[in-house]
Amino acid sequence: MGSSSTDFRDARFWTGDSGLQVWLFLLARELEQLTARPQWLDEAIAHWRDHAKSGAIGCVDAALDRFCTSQNRIDLVVAGGNRVLEWLRGQAPYLSKDLLNSFKVGGRGSRFTKDVDVDYYIRVGTAFVDILMGRIGPPPPGGMNFIYSRRAPAA
Repeated sequence: MGSSSTDFRDARFWTGDSGLQVWLFLLARELEQLTARPQWLDEAIAHWRDHAKSGAIGCVDAALDRFCTSQNRIDLVVAGGNRVLEWLRGQAPYLSKDLLNSFKVGGRGSRFTKDVDVDYYIRVGTAFVDILMGRIGPPPPGGMNFIYSRRAPAA
């Protein structure tokens, strides 16, 4: 499993590709439910779905600096992210491999072979919301902000 960075302004965190792919899929799914979406949001949703399903290793890109260019945009994405986090908390303690496989993330042939602790995706989603809210800063010199889990298998 590769890992990808999520960048926003001068902040960055790293996470396993499969965690970010599932998060981007869930966020896109949530934001698609909004009616009368602005064009930028439709573009963001399409981008996040593409990166969730691409199978890219080490380069899953949320493109937050491209899409979250104003406080209104940030607020909209954060609100969607908070709804996804609420949904995830209701799924505890695990997301089943069958549910995860129904998302079809990670590229052709990728499969989850076991259930995954929902806490992993909650940590990824919390970091995603936190970076947009300015609660994650730049990584320390020579280091990185890394979100990980021992129980998060590769998709």
